Amino acid sequence: QFHIPLITGNPVSQQLAGANRSNTAIRISGPHGDFLLNEDSPRSVVFIAVNTGFGAVKSLIEHAMALDIAENLSLYWITTPESSHYLGNLCRSWDDALDNFDYYPLQATQTRSVTDLLTENIATLHTPAELDFYVCAPAPLLESIQMLLITAGVRKGHLRLEPVRNDAT
Repeated sequence: QFHIPLITGNPVSQQLAGANRSNTAIRISGPHGDFLLNEDSPRSVVFIAVNTGFGAVKSLIEHAMALDIAENLSLYWITTPESSHYLGNLCRSWDDALDNFDYYPLQATQTRSVTDLLTENIATLHTPAELDFYVCAPAPLLESIQMLLITAGVRKGHLRLEPVRNDAT
């Protein structure tokens, strides 16, 4: 699945959001990279997605569920005012159906930033150093999220970061 945001001025996202004819072939290259689930880790997993970063995180969550490899899975999905939890019902269904899955839909505002929300929520975790973290967020936020998590005790080797890629052309 590809999660493609509607970006004003981006011809690809505008064409996909427009009236497409059924049975129209669309050629897409990807995904590729190293934002992969560590299948050998015995640790519980925390996923953090900002806006459409949920697309990359969703595939990791589904992979972890299929393999049943983590004791606990938590998802913190943060949206900004111009975005929404567009698959929030799916996340709530995981939360309702699975004893080891927790979903936290968070909404950043002008007075509560993404990092403010993360700081508040990460502070409630009992032992961040014993967890694996997977974060997909816009590139400008990744460094501050990384510093916040390391300051909270997360080990660099337990942290995987991926920038949201909205550069389809």
